[in-house]
Amino acid sequence: MRAHRALVLVAALAAALAASCMTHLDKNAPGNASLAETPRQIALEAVETPQDPGETILQVGLRPAAIVGGLWSAGTAQGTFRLSVQLLAGLQQRETSHTQAAQLGLLLAPTGHFVALGWDVLTLDDFDTGAARLGALHAQWLYRWPELASHLGAGYAYNPFTGAHGPVLSFNTLYLNYLRAGYLFGEGFHLGWGLTFEIPHGWAWSR
Repeated sequence: MRAHRALVLVAALAAALAASCMTHLDKNAPGNASLAETPRQIALEAVETPQDPGETILQVGLRPAAIVGGLWSAGTAQGTFRLSVQLLAGLQQRETSHTQAAQLGLLLAPTGHFVALGWDVLTLDDFDTGAARLGALHAQWLYRWPELASHLGAGYAYNPFTGAHGPVLSFNTLYLNYLRAGYLFGEGFHLGWGLTFEIPHGWAWSR
């Protein structure tokens, strides 16, 4: 029953962030020019186009994931399934402003650092019985890799229901594929692959 209530909570959070978008603050501009500086090409005697200042993005988001994999413990191995959800918050930098990128028809992923708090709201370690339970909580630091539009994460997990705890690593690319590995003392080594997506909301302003 607790697992079912957790699923309802996840659905409610997803609905709350469903209207995800980017809010551009009043400070955001397609470029900036300083009247105190000498024009870069003063000999041309022409209007100078401001340089693109890039932008800073404060982003929060919800990221659910469905993960299948294996659990190895005490010489035994078994298949696993995890339904996980993460809440993200981070600050990002983009060399090209969102406005300029849209004009160029480009999708330029920003560089950023995030803090993520997650919970395995549904854990299934025994496919024979089909008994589901609530899983571990995990906290991670994430680095957004702009070249691959990916996240690389490291952190720690703790299961308040069993007392198992240990380090966890994660990697996801193109906001879709998700790979997670962890060793929880008292439970064993878990390796899983799954699918994920992100429901973000951001606030952007020029540097």
